[in-house]
Amino acid sequence: MKTKILIGIISLILFFVGFYFYQNLQYYLLSFIPEVEIQYRKLSTQIFQPIYFGLTISIIPFLSYILWHKFKIEKSKNRFYIILAFIISSIIALILRTRLLIFITQIPFTKTVILESDNKIKYGKPFYEIENLHYILYIFIAEIITFIILYLILNLKKRKIEKS
Repeated sequence: MKTKILIGIISLILFFVGFYFYQNLQYYLLSFIPEVEIQYRKLSTQIFQPIYFGLTISIIPFLSYILWHKFKIEKSKNRFYIILAFIISSIIALILRTRLLIFITQIPFTKTVILESDNKIKYGKPFYEIENLHYILYIFIAEIITFIILYLILNLKKRKIEKS
């Protein structure tokens, strides 16, 4: 019971940290892509994107607890490794998405065409709507894949121990 309450408190803290720092993280990641202009088209995007990010980050303790409980992991070191695997996979997802956006912006046909007043064509920065960057989706998929891989590894290890 004590562990469940602690997991809930940690998840709540992670939710608020994710909600609060989402904009800063996004601007930091997008600073690596100076060729891109980011636009908000809807007010709801500015509200819901940080909420989704906070929820995505806050499920890490719940997924970790499911693995700890299912496979009866008691050692703090092993619990730490599980949490570390989720954090590393989330960071890899952020880096992967940023690198993919850098690659996409280098393609010539992604430039925005601007028609000037004297009918000359000028190429401007490509722009993306903030919800189409999909950072949150990449993190969520990375967490689910990490959960599945850890589940399979721990299940295989459990079967091996039972056979011995």
